[in-house]
Amino acid sequence: MISAAVPTVTMERDQERRPPAWIFAILAISGAVTPYACIAMPFMLRKEGVPVETIASISALTLLPWTFYVVLSPLADILVSRKTWFWTLNLAAAALLYAALQVPRPHHLALFTALLVAGNTFVAVSFAALNGLMAVLVPTPLHGRTGGWFQAGNLGSVQLVGGIGLWLLQVASVQMAAAAFALMSFLPTVALFWIHEPARQLVPNRALVGKFLHELGALFRLQSTWVGFLFFLSPFGAGAAINLFSAVGQDFHANPAMVAFVAGLGGVIPLAAGAVAAGYLCDRFDRRRLCVASGLLGALAAATMIVAPRVPATFALGAAAYMSLNGFTWATFCALSLELSGNEAASAGTRMTLFAAAMQASAMYMTWLDGKGYAAGGIAGLLKVDAGASVLAGIGLLFLLWRIEASARSRQRPS
Repeated sequence: MISAAVPTVTMERDQERRPPAWIFAILAISGAVTPYACIAMPFMLRKEGVPVETIASISALTLLPWTFYVVLSPLADILVSRKTWFWTLNLAAAALLYAALQVPRPHHLALFTALLVAGNTFVAVSFAALNGLMAVLVPTPLHGRTGGWFQAGNLGSVQLVGGIGLWLLQVASVQMAAAAFALMSFLPTVALFWIHEPARQLVPNRALVGKFLHELGALFRLQSTWVGFLFFLSPFGAGAAINLFSAVGQDFHANPAMVAFVAGLGGVIPLAAGAVAAGYLCDRFDRRRLCVASGLLGALAAATMIVAPRVPATFALGAAAYMSLNGFTWATFCALSLELSGNEAASAGTRMTLFAAAMQASAMYMTWLDGKGYAAGGIAGLLKVDAGASVLAGIGLLFLLWRIEASARSRQRPS
């Protein structure tokens, strides 16, 4: 009787300590460097006379740490606790963001960009620790809804924090706006108080490193891992046009107040709604097909903006549709990455970060390509590049899924 009761008590205790899915939405709001770079910075630099192509390049550089932070993510798996990493690095990132906003522009754009890149590097590594917590703590049946809530906070924070910061930059001093950005960057980390991190060995040794490498090797031997990388690296889920909406609103004759609302606070609801809805659907339907479907619909939203009249209503409605579908796509990506990475404790953060870095890589290169599209053909060129790349990638991935499933069916037929 005693031996049978112990697992039950342990299971109940684990369930009590299991964090609610929505708490990851709060934690994902932290790290305001990306929201600033995606929303407030393009509007601010355009107002200061910096060309859109240059703004797109700075934005892409600022997002670059989200592709190489996987190299640093093992530190979050094998040194100090993941909660400690998250708090400490977000505090450092907040300080660097505050310093960047003090730099005179456009005369010192190189220093300005370097501080943002450094700040985003700290934020990115802190998210490697958060990825590890999510992978270890979230059970398989909750992968979808947790991914949805996480992306609601992650993507919604870009609009929420970026929108508030954009408004402050227009009505307050740079010093006040910088202080507000720093506070918004760090304050959400307080939610870590409500997360119980399981005890684990934090002293690196040969056995721990060997286990870490064994888990990574097992991941890379799976076909599903490489198919997942193709999904995450493809352009159809990048949503890169969001990073430039605040710079191109004037192409639709939208006034600054409308641009600030649509590209900022007004984008929170469509992004978050799309992400949360996708999270619950991902626990019921095939995630890969949901990814492709939402990506193709996002391309349709961009294409509609090309042919529609260049009026403020087109900007507002088109951006809202594009954002909601992008939130949907990224939530399916997150649920899929939780499914693929598993929950082995030694390398949880690094495995999740590998997939997250691939997602960020697509956002980075598509932001750069969208900027080139604008330089070549204005707003129509930007949207054509964005929609065209998404359609081509979506069709290719649907064909790949069909071939994989056909191959699996042929192996199952009796000889």
